[in-house]
Amino acid sequence: MAVKRLAFSNPLANTDTLLYSADKSYVVSVIIANKGVVDSKASIYHAVNGGLIATNTTATIVKNLTISQGQSFETFRFALNNNDVIWVNSDTPNLSFMVTGVFDTTASTYVSYTASAPDTPSIGDIWIKSTNNAISFWNGSNWIDSITSGPTGPTGSAGSSGVNGATGSTGPTGPTGPAGGPTGPTGPTGPSGGPTGPTGATGPTGATGPTGAASTVTGPTGPQGPTGPEGGPTGPTGPTGATGPSGGPTGPTGATGATGPTGAAGVQGIQGAVGIQGPTGVTGPTGATGPTGATGATGATGAASTVTGPTGPTGPSGGPTGPTGATGATGAASTVTGPTGPTGATGATGPTGAASTVTGPTGPTGATGPIGLSVIENYQVTNAGTGSYTIDGFSNPTLNLVRGQTYFFTVNASGHPFWIKTAATTGTTDQYNTGVTNNGDDVGGITFTVPAGAPNTLYYICQFHSSMQGILNILG
Repeated sequence: MAVKRLAFSNPLANTDTLLYSADKSYVVSVIIANKGVVDSKASIYHAVNGGLIATNTTATIVKNLTISQGQSFETFRFALNNNDVIWVNSDTPNLSFMVTGVFDTTASTYVSYTASAPDTPSIGDIWIKSTNNAISFWNGSNWIDSITSGPTGPTGSAGSSGVNGATGSTGPTGPTGPAGGPTGPTGPTGPSGGPTGPTGATGPTGATGPTGAASTVTGPTGPQGPTGPEGGPTGPTGPTGATGPSGGPTGPTGATGATGPTGAAGVQGIQGAVGIQGPTGVTGPTGATGPTGATGATGATGAASTVTGPTGPTGPSGGPTGPTGATGATGAASTVTGPTGPTGATGATGPTGAASTVTGPTGPTGATGPIGLSVIENYQVTNAGTGSYTIDGFSNPTLNLVRGQTYFFTVNASGHPFWIKTAATTGTTDQYNTGVTNNGDDVGGITFTVPAGAPNTLYYICQFHSSMQGILNILG
């Protein structure tokens, strides 16, 4: 397996932007980063075979996902076939998008020996043309007619022995020995005219001559059978398993509260008016009246007249007023406090002081942000039709989970809701939701922090298909 950066983009705000058009099959994920100073919302769409966003062959990967300032986010992995496209959109120009792909670099082990090319080849398939024994291999888009200067693979196992050649023809038969011994002598002819003498007995047949010596000439060797193929093709190296996630993302640190500026010292207000002076204390008592002056002497009495003389004028009433006596001592200071005068009106507020150049005290530190989840395992969950779930390449495997640990299930099984339950039942009953987030999702992420009180055995199962299920062993 190999990983490759396929494309990146910094789209304009509120503009549907083509991020990538696939030229082969990949398993991809998209990374979003916010390089601005305000939060932004991102949307990502997967369109089949070059489609647009507004079609029924387009899947929404994320919709209006908020990416905080200075933060980044990576989607789950999803399959991308040849000619499929990825569209992105952002409500600000501050988001960057990058797509990375995982693809297969190893060959398969399928070899065909036919006159015409196979219909549905996979990368690495080998085709031996039966018409001329020429060898070609599939590179993902074309059949390549010859293999050039690649590294020599390991020697294949020895091919089967070729067919033995036909047995050579038998050598020529040796010459036949002489045909018997010599013929015996003819008997003498009888006398002329006499009876013919009996014919002489036939001489015995001569012994059969010896068999000719074995031929020393080896018959011609039959043609050599064709050499068997030189070992089967090298089997492919198994794909490297996907690297597990490096722990859950660290939760963001809470923002430090802004330091409030110290207000400028206001100018001292005008002093209120002085209160009205209290009334004067009670006047001390009047000093004692000085002594009356001496009365003047009485005039002489006139002679006794028989005529009553006119009444003389009445003498002054008393002597002249004596001098005023000395002013008495001032009375002692009154010990009674006069009433307090009314409070003067409040002075006008002084003008606001100039902006302070002294930095105010630091505000209290903001609360620490929540600690991010420490994810032990990120299981990749897909479906094999309606027959089973495929988890990290295995069909309906039994998973071992540890109490107190957090696990993440990246589910990409549209139409097959993935439930964690206390019993292997379809539908939505028997849900186990303690520590579970997004239970029953079919495309997205499910988080399971295994509580201390979890039962020893739980189950995962499709809401609709009982054949799509497995066991969760709870340990620790």
